Amino acid sequence: MRSDYDISNIMYGAETAAELDFYRGEPKPRLAALLLDTVMQGRPTASKCRLLQMPSEILAKIISFVAEDKKALQQLALVNSDCCGLSRACQFSDFTLDYSRNKVRLLLELVKHIVAGRAGPGISDCIRKFTFKPYPYQVRATHDEVWLMFREDPRGDYEYQGAAQVDEEATSIFSQTQRAVVLNFKAMRNLETLVWSCNFPLDKDTFSLFASSTAHTLMMNRTIIAQEFSLRPPLTPPSWPLRSLILINVRLAGSWDQKNNNLRDGQQKRRNPSNNFFKALFQLCSPTLESLHWETWNARVLEASLSQNQFEVLP
Repeated sequence: MRSDYDISNIMYGAETAAELDFYRGEPKPRLAALLLDTVMQGRPTASKCRLLQMPSEILAKIISFVAEDKKALQQLALVNSDCCGLSRACQFSDFTLDYSRNKVRLLLELVKHIVAGRAGPGISDCIRKFTFKPYPYQVRATHDEVWLMFREDPRGDYEYQGAAQVDEEATSIFSQTQRAVVLNFKAMRNLETLVWSCNFPLDKDTFSLFASSTAHTLMMNRTIIAQEFSLRPPLTPPSWPLRSLILINVRLAGSWDQKNNNLRDGQQKRRNPSNNFFKALFQLCSPTLESLHWETWNARVLEASLSQNQFEVLP
């Protein structure tokens, strides 16, 4: 059986929707761009043209119409630095990192800016919603050697010479990319919604950075936590001010057992190995949490992670 740390797990299978259908089948509305004042962090505009002297709310509505034409939005960015800020505010308000080469390259550039300590408004300030959802075909294209090995050896026995090394290198690259993604959260000063839809393990140091983001809505879909750890200072802040938390098939690495995926007659459900992690997570965000959507992983064979009584006593 393949390990949770095998990158080929991300390369195949039908994609699971990382969104609840809040819109009942209707097209999802475009996320409004941030106001120019917000993106510019209070700095005055460089241009004195009449258009940019309009109230920010009216200017945002005008730009939202321009954003319907992708080419026009790109042309707007070339006018001057202020128009570039307006264009970016539309283009990056709802940003999905799908593991395509261009987007990964952009991500790494943003990390360099953070390391260099660059100040001033940038792309990260424009992001209201960030989604990390590697598309299988993008992962296959980036790590094509691993995909070729998987097709020849779907069981993961790695009988071919050098196969294990190729897989380890690809796994290391993907893990480092995940880390780079999370390092950007602090720079996303206006982030409101964070969606993490990836079934590759997150270690404790990487996961702890989630709590440093400004997002008040967090959705985790098919997420694997590398190991059980204490969600307490200094690893995390004393509290995590989330207002909405959505958990779908979140579990600890190694807790999935294919051999025991179904109960036999008379066999009792086993204790959920993720119990302590969930309890600590809910305690961390309970002071501010208003909405919780939680789909227990593998409810056929595992006990519910927390009972109703346990929810009532959470501080």
